[in-house]
Amino acid sequence: MEDSHTGDAANAAPTANEPLDDTQRTVAGIWGDLLEVERVGVDDNFLLLGGESLLATQAAARIRSRFGCDVTIRSVLVGTVREVAAEIETRRAAGESDPRHQDVEPSS
Repeated sequence: MEDSHTGDAANAAPTANEPLDDTQRTVAGIWGDLLEVERVGVDDNFLLLGGESLLATQAAARIRSRFGCDVTIRSVLVGTVREVAAEIETRRAAGESDPRHQDVEPSS
């Protein structure tokens, strides 16, 4: 029997928990890299995945670098990927971002 977290990703059916847009995918990727977790879903929580405050600080810095806007360390620690991505989109829509640091296009 194949583990649901391994196998050919190209043939895997998307699940309801998978990131849906570029912002969610980027946040999930940042968390996965820092926490050394292969798959991070939109409803996953940083702390429950094994995160702690020093890693949350690194995650917030990477988010700042990629999106040009700040999120609080508390948001990273207690929020889900979906919630942090929504906060990023809200801040970007309100003009609270530095376009020199934006590597990811805003989601529509």
